[in-house]
Amino acid sequence: ATVSVLYCSSKINMCDYLCTKEAVGLVCVALGILWWKWNKGSEKRSPVDLGELNDSVLVKSCTELAEMIRKGDTTSEKVTRAFIKQIEKVNKDLNAVVANRFTAAIKEAIAADAAPSDKRKPFHGVPLIIKECFEYPGMPYTSGLVRRKGTIGENKNPAVQRMEDNGFIVLGSGNLSEACMWMESANNVYGRTCNPYDTTRNPGGSSGGCASIVSACGGPAAITSDVGGSTRIPASFNGLFGHKPTGGAVPNTHTIPAVHGIVERYCQLGPTTRHAEDLWPILNIISGPDGVANEYCTTKASERWKDPKDVRVKSLKVRSMRKIMSGSKLVTARCAEHIKAQERVENALREMGCDVEVIDVDYMGKAFDIWAAMLGDAQPQTFDVVLSEKKEKINSFVELLKLPFGTSEHTFAGLGLALIDGLMPKSMVKKLCGEGEVLRERLEADIGENGIWVAPSLPTCAPKHGFWNNWFVNSTATSIFNVMEMPATHIPCGLHPETHLPVGVQLVAQRGNDHLTIAAAMELSRQNVAKWCPPVPAL
Repeated sequence: ATVSVLYCSSKINMCDYLCTKEAVGLVCVALGILWWKWNKGSEKRSPVDLGELNDSVLVKSCTELAEMIRKGDTTSEKVTRAFIKQIEKVNKDLNAVVANRFTAAIKEAIAADAAPSDKRKPFHGVPLIIKECFEYPGMPYTSGLVRRKGTIGENKNPAVQRMEDNGFIVLGSGNLSEACMWMESANNVYGRTCNPYDTTRNPGGSSGGCASIVSACGGPAAITSDVGGSTRIPASFNGLFGHKPTGGAVPNTHTIPAVHGIVERYCQLGPTTRHAEDLWPILNIISGPDGVANEYCTTKASERWKDPKDVRVKSLKVRSMRKIMSGSKLVTARCAEHIKAQERVENALREMGCDVEVIDVDYMGKAFDIWAAMLGDAQPQTFDVVLSEKKEKINSFVELLKLPFGTSEHTFAGLGLALIDGLMPKSMVKKLCGEGEVLRERLEADIGENGIWVAPSLPTCAPKHGFWNNWFVNSTATSIFNVMEMPATHIPCGLHPETHLPVGVQLVAQRGNDHLTIAAAMELSRQNVAKWCPPVPAL
């Protein structure tokens, strides 16, 4: 299967730089071994039992919890203890939360309850999950890199600080892929995270731990990051709402790997939630420059924003693309249920009064190439240097040979990326970067200033663990909008009737129009078209 994929891929531009003799040989050998190793488990569906959820604080939105605490209908301590208990219940099956601060969180919740009313904040006493790659004092700060094992945070990520300043209480941090650069959350520091809808399946990456535990009701929301779909892919696989903001809206300070230059705009932190109504307030809290990357994180990204409640959704121009990289042998065929979900979204928007048109987008064929070229051109260092973590540079070839014997510090995904990073000829990079600028103009022009795209997030539901070692180009539908710097909101649209796995789509707008995608998500949620659904128990 791997040889076939590589042969087919050699027929398109992307593999002009991937398919060197060295890459083909190593990928074939390593993928064959890793495919067997990662997929020898049970084929039987294995959902996680979330327990009794009716009228529970565990299913409430951040907004609802804040209101309940404010009115005295519950207390922060009760809410915090409830989420901690849920994490302890489900995490043994998910391995989603890899570090916690439960004792400190309970103390903070008790203090929050004792605070006078005039000192209370908008989200006073509401729990929160953060991604492990965000620095937080006293918490592990490894990004899944063995060479950082034992590293403890000293500073505080500005987005997390802003959340705490608005009353949120951090419970713990979620697992991720090695150095945040793969579509499955597995590494050699913490191991692999599982999907609550079926623990034999991928929860997505790189923010899979956060999404898995939020979907399993271990937290009402999480702050995640996204440079190629790392918020939206896990949101898709775990049936959640996930927003990737306009480029430059949110700072990346105190994250690992550190980002520099225009990558500050491509990589964006954002909210992952079970409820659409939480997207906008959280985005508003975490956005804005922090005085560090002033050239790339500016108020310009948000100067057009307005409250989604003031958006007349029925007046939106909606264009729907059913395929990205149409005809490519490298992308899995779209699942019929994902297409049906997109049709439900189109029909709902049409019934609201929107101008909806499904169009054949024939200019996205090089989307993955463009993302790889633009991101690679903006990176100041190759991925093998990132994996080396300021120590002796690793030899990706040698590390791959060590993998079958379990003696490498790194994952196959990380080493595969390190091997191919930097292979694209500079002439091709320059050409594709130019094509990317043209693509951005075309995508924005086709929807205009008051429009949104309805687009696939991914072609299928969550696959079995390790599947994306072969089909990594499936991430194209999310990754392309990072380098386009366009805001993108994944919305969950129910469960597949046979596999009981989440399906969904993403909404995309012009740069600076985050409020349009979130307004549409909120309206679709009110109409019960976009919604989180708990896992269906196994028969």
